[in-house]
Amino acid sequence: MYFVRRWRQEPGKPHDPSFFAPPNSYDHQRENILDAVRETDGLPVTLKAIKACYEDEAQHAQFFGQRKFKGDARNHCIQLLEVLRPPSAPEIVILVFPRLVPWDVFPFTRMDEALDFVGQVLEGLAFMHAQNFAHRDASWGNIMMEGLQLYLEPPHPSRPAWPASGEPRHARHIARYDAEPSKPVRYVFIDFGLSVRFPSTEQQCKGRGPAGQDRSAPELAGDQPYDPFALDVYCIGSLLLIHWLNVSRYT
Repeated sequence: MYFVRRWRQEPGKPHDPSFFAPPNSYDHQRENILDAVRETDGLPVTLKAIKACYEDEAQHAQFFGQRKFKGDARNHCIQLLEVLRPPSAPEIVILVFPRLVPWDVFPFTRMDEALDFVGQVLEGLAFMHAQNFAHRDASWGNIMMEGLQLYLEPPHPSRPAWPASGEPRHARHIARYDAEPSKPVRYVFIDFGLSVRFPSTEQQCKGRGPAGQDRSAPELAGDQPYDPFALDVYCIGSLLLIHWLNVSRYT
């Protein structure tokens, strides 16, 4: 069971528009995303609603959640906790994930933090490719950080740089290098909605699919089939060049 947001209006009360917009009720950037808390253990989670006909995303996440992959440190794919199927809305499924924060929610403070990020991202990409799996949208918005342990006060789920109260200020936090050894910072890939998995290396082939966040890749130019693994490499390189080194792709 999961929480219902505390500002939900009680049945029978007059409609009050301001009731639905208290200071801490910012909408998520994507309308199919909602935060919640698992009642059994208080774990902060994220709920993602997708159309049931596009359930490949759940299947991909379940693939990397297999027992043989769970203990593999190279596996940097988000953990799927549960798949909910609302009886009142059979056309959708709800994916339940641990709540994460953006990898760049606050700046790196030391070189070893940045190098750790790069190392984990490259390790995770190589691991996916070793399983004949291409993400096809391995861009900045689809890499997140297991970093709730860095906050000295709970962050807002939809504005993770701010505190849960919704105040427009930076939430207090510690640096990545100060994380406890038992709770290290870990970076994971999310959103497998555009991904593709091949049965074997021999069966890998070129193809086409919807464009992801980074549309500057040469693979996406024109209408020719492309290598999805090469697209992943380009997207990661573009991420490091533009969002980390702050270098324009046009310079």
